[in-house]
Amino acid sequence: MGKYKLDLVFLVAGMEIYPGIMKEKSLGGSETAGIEMAHAMARRGHNVKLFCNTKQIQKFEEVSYHPVSSTGQGLDNFLNYVSSAPVDVVINQRIPQAFALQSKSKHNVLWMHDFATVKQRAEFNSSLWNVDQVFCLSDWQINQYKEVYGLLQDDVDYNYDMFFKTSNGISEIPDYKMPRKKKQLVFTNRPERGMDTLLLQIMPEIWKQDKDVELVISGYDNTSPQMAQYYQQMAMTIANYAKDGYKIKHAGHLTKEQLYKLYQESTAFVYPTMFYETSCITAMESQACGLPMITTARGALTETLCDKGNILIDGPTNTQEYTDKFVDAVFEIINENESKTELRKEHMKKKIFDYNWDRIAEKWEKNFLE
Repeated sequence: MGKYKLDLVFLVAGMEIYPGIMKEKSLGGSETAGIEMAHAMARRGHNVKLFCNTKQIQKFEEVSYHPVSSTGQGLDNFLNYVSSAPVDVVINQRIPQAFALQSKSKHNVLWMHDFATVKQRAEFNSSLWNVDQVFCLSDWQINQYKEVYGLLQDDVDYNYDMFFKTSNGISEIPDYKMPRKKKQLVFTNRPERGMDTLLLQIMPEIWKQDKDVELVISGYDNTSPQMAQYYQQMAMTIANYAKDGYKIKHAGHLTKEQLYKLYQESTAFVYPTMFYETSCITAMESQACGLPMITTARGALTETLCDKGNILIDGPTNTQEYTDKFVDAVFEIINENESKTELRKEHMKKKIFDYNWDRIAEKWEKNFLE
């Protein structure tokens, strides 16, 4: 740490968060990042308050957890605090309107995890009077924000570039010494990010060639009401395949340790998505576990994934050409020899060196102190 001890306030207003949650249940990528960075900055000796969807004030591993709202709705606890307390840095994850009030902090950071949309342009731009930096997770995301929100340097007279490239990260993952199941595939992302393509378009073609290929699915327990019907359809599809004798199962909502063991025993991560990833913790974790991912060359996945260890396919996903290339990639990985498998792992492990929360925290600290 530098000579100065920073007072930091994080806003992570998403899924429920409480101390030690990641050892007990599955959690979304943004919430994971919020918890990890709060604790990484605390490990560097800074004072950290984390406003989140928690029930009571608690201190855990030098991070003070605070309910974001006293009523269970809105951001009143957070807004009351940052508009009155003279802290050093406020790091607001994903909610531009949370900077609608003048804050007492020296430095305000809007930490964005989603891709930019025209619909949110007014909301985002109207917060910038109270924002010193916008943290994005990839070069792809920074360029997309500048273009969609009209913030290209040709259009705006900059005193400095407000965009700061950071990254998601991962903690060190133990080697659980899991024997690989040669024909086991895995999918653990949100179902709406490609599960229908995988189940209805790709798996039937895989099973035509080899009925012994098994698909294991997992996810975290956070179904939004508008997606409930889609999730139910996917669950019924999985159940019908299993009833017909195909090798497929839903492993439920896994803890991080259970998830990493699943990755380490599987042969390929199958992710036929059209979603614009701004970064992808799953891609980082799978690479750290030596699990190659087969996915679409879209969004920031081309930055997050090592192309020598993983296989990226040009979209769109709803074509026979994409399906054929995806199925070929699955069998390429299943059938490759041990030396090729080990070479893939080496490339992936080199790629994940910078995806470490403590190294990312060091960069944040340097940026804040400057």
